[in-house]
Amino acid sequence: MKQKIFKASIVVGCLAFIFVFLAPFVSAASLGRSIYFYIDPEYDLYGREFLLASLRHISDKAYFFIDEKWWRELSSYKKIKVEKKLEILGEEFDNSIYPRLVQFFGEPWNPGIDGDERITILMSPLDSNAGGYFDSCNEYPREKCSSSNQREMIYVNINFIFDPKIRDFIAHEFQHLINWNVKKRIKNVEEEIWINEMKSEYVPTLLGYNEPFENSTLEMRIKDFLSDPTNPLGEWKGKSGDYGVITLLAHYLADHFGKNIFSLMNKSDFTGIKSINEALKLAGYNESFSTIFINWGLANYYNSLSMGSGGKYGYTTPELKKIRISPTVSNFGGYGSVVFAEKVKDWSPRWYLIRNKFNTKDDSTALKLEFKSAVTNSRFKVPYVINYKDGHHELGYIDLKNQSGFTHIFNFVKEVDSVLVMPVNQSKISNFTSNDPSVFFTLKASTVVINQPVITAITPSQGFSNGGEKVIIKGGNFKEGIEVYFGSAKASDVRVINDTTVEVVVPPHNVGYVNVWIKTPEGKTSILAQGFYYKEVNIPDGALIRAVGDYKVYIIKGNYKRHIIDGRIFDFYGHLDWSKIIEVDKSVVDSYRDSAWVRAVNDYKVYEINADKTKHWLNMTPEQFVFSGRSWDGVFIINDQERDFYKTGDYVVYR
Repeated sequence: MKQKIFKASIVVGCLAFIFVFLAPFVSAASLGRSIYFYIDPEYDLYGREFLLASLRHISDKAYFFIDEKWWRELSSYKKIKVEKKLEILGEEFDNSIYPRLVQFFGEPWNPGIDGDERITILMSPLDSNAGGYFDSCNEYPREKCSSSNQREMIYVNINFIFDPKIRDFIAHEFQHLINWNVKKRIKNVEEEIWINEMKSEYVPTLLGYNEPFENSTLEMRIKDFLSDPTNPLGEWKGKSGDYGVITLLAHYLADHFGKNIFSLMNKSDFTGIKSINEALKLAGYNESFSTIFINWGLANYYNSLSMGSGGKYGYTTPELKKIRISPTVSNFGGYGSVVFAEKVKDWSPRWYLIRNKFNTKDDSTALKLEFKSAVTNSRFKVPYVINYKDGHHELGYIDLKNQSGFTHIFNFVKEVDSVLVMPVNQSKISNFTSNDPSVFFTLKASTVVINQPVITAITPSQGFSNGGEKVIIKGGNFKEGIEVYFGSAKASDVRVINDTTVEVVVPPHNVGYVNVWIKTPEGKTSILAQGFYYKEVNIPDGALIRAVGDYKVYIIKGNYKRHIIDGRIFDFYGHLDWSKIIEVDKSVVDSYRDSAWVRAVNDYKVYEINADKTKHWLNMTPEQFVFSGRSWDGVFIINDQERDFYKTGDYVVYR
């Protein structure tokens, strides 16, 4: 039976009856006092719906209640040991768990529904597969949830009282308590279960509880992951495989983007994948979760920091450096084909390794990869990594049209050792359930002989309409003297690097998609349909833009735009001119993020400008500025005249 350590019940559940003798909160708390609590029979060892518990320890931040049935069965000696352990746990909760998680994730509801600053930790025998749980029902009055204990509380398995993991359980569930307050009560959003659990799964590492590694929660989660590496990320059944996947992903995120990514996620108004993308932007990263998930999937096979920029195909946490999943392997020793066919859920990668076992070095033999999804509106991405005999690697993607496509790996027999293909469907990005749908796909790999030029990819695949950018065209059978066309425009600067790579300077063209095609001196051609997209001409920093048909004028800086809220501001700057406003499509304006943050040249204070033309000093530390959801990249430098133009309003503090 697979082991499951944590459970967070974050959906409000109600029982059909009320025990009037349940105390709504601890008043005049005294050691030894006993009260009844509602509990979840799904996790209680005896299937009970309520129990009598006695208050056995009071720390500065928590009440520790113990199940009376369990307590009465202890010897006097064991009771003394338990009481001493509770003192240790109380100190750990007060001095480490509570302050560090509050600083990192935010505050629990305080004083909360019970009007008490302490939280309640109810310790009772739970099912052996559960270390603890959190039930948000307790945060509501009984009029709304009849099984509410009407207090800020968590449940912990008393049978682990002498196991070091008891700290992990308490900290894990306390994060859920914080998350409910920050996300549900304050922001009125419901966090995705897997995201909520992922934050809690990182908590033991944050607090240093996974050291030493042996017998730690992290060690257990690695085993869970390796036993089920294809477990879908978002679908949540509360099984060990679910926890293994999210724990490994959490540590990969922390390794490459810093642990504060989780703090920023918690402070975001978004939930799920959107909260990750928002946190990445706030932390100054351009990567999207979609790309990061693929990099993580490849890291679970390669686990090498020498691959990819920034070691993105590996872990930096020492205990994770030995992780390497086992792919499905197919050896090609002669001409032929193999078909892989599977039904997969969202965010559940598959790894296929195709090895070159040919005895010849024929340079005309290529590997053809063909992918097709049974659902044309699914969102598969099919990355592949070419592992060359000389030790270098190359990442590519099968270009899909209506979820079907193919590519060629040229010089497969002569130069390639193996090719790793990792299809992953990313259709669902929110509202995951315990039983998400599956999608069927086929991946066919075959060896073929090709004697004509073929284009497989262009990087980058988009640029500005004025041209001038260098792009790399990948494919095969390229020779000196080839001509390259972008739509009807011929490229004048073409450099053949080798028979699989051509460097081209993009010619000017109208905005939109164009076919890219090449022509050999012998007249042979190859076309990549809609292979390149021409965008609007790049807008420089300091430019003024306005959407067609709109009156709002913005000034541009990087990825940010600032609304010029009063025309008189133009008079404060000699370079601002109404005639220089660039009219663009609304989609271009929307592609920039809004900013209202300004700082005068010789003033350290950063202000936020409101629509009523008032300025508000952001009285916070640089770290708090970032944690609050703001970005230094969005701060516009203004002169003293504009700063003094705005009326001074109340300053803003970090909360």
